[in-house]
Amino acid sequence: MFSIKDKFTFIHIPKTSGSSLTHMVSNQIETKSNNLKLHGMGWQKKYHFNKMHEDLNSVEKSDFENIENDIITIVRNPYSRMVSICEHLGKDWKTFLHRLPKMKKFFVGNWHYTQYDYIKNKYNLNVKIYKFEENPLEKICMDYNLKYKQIHRLKTNYKYDSFWDYYDSEKKQIVFELCKKDFEYFDYKEK
Repeated sequence: MFSIKDKFTFIHIPKTSGSSLTHMVSNQIETKSNNLKLHGMGWQKKYHFNKMHEDLNSVEKSDFENIENDIITIVRNPYSRMVSICEHLGKDWKTFLHRLPKMKKFFVGNWHYTQYDYIKNKYNLNVKIYKFEENPLEKICMDYNLKYKQIHRLKTNYKYDSFWDYYDSEKKQIVFELCKKDFEYFDYKEK
């Protein structure tokens, strides 16, 4: 999570373009770190308070007492996000996908399968949702009067022309079952 004073607090869900947003608004982020950089390993962590990919239930209530602005996040079609995570981790797609149902969380930190798990919260906080497929960076900049600059950090390099080329009916069903909450809550369609 990071905050921009008088604008918003951002919940950074992995593989939804949060690093691109972080880079674009980095000069306006309130942070506890003095070592601000935009390149190299771990550059994003410098801008986040607490953990970078933290869900709302992991944050202490006291951390929200001073937040008077909107809480926002970006979500992504679960089919696309799963392929992006697999490619980011450098895993074999078929092996990765068949192991997922047996694991409680991803290999990296405490990443959740479902994006909904990042925003559900015991504090009854409302979270404004932007969708990856609807140019969220531009929309966020428009909504909060920020300068928009087209950018794409950590772009996924697909082996195929489209993330759909990774799927057959069995693989689609695995992702649908794992991410059912996302399909329902964010109104993504099962294919």
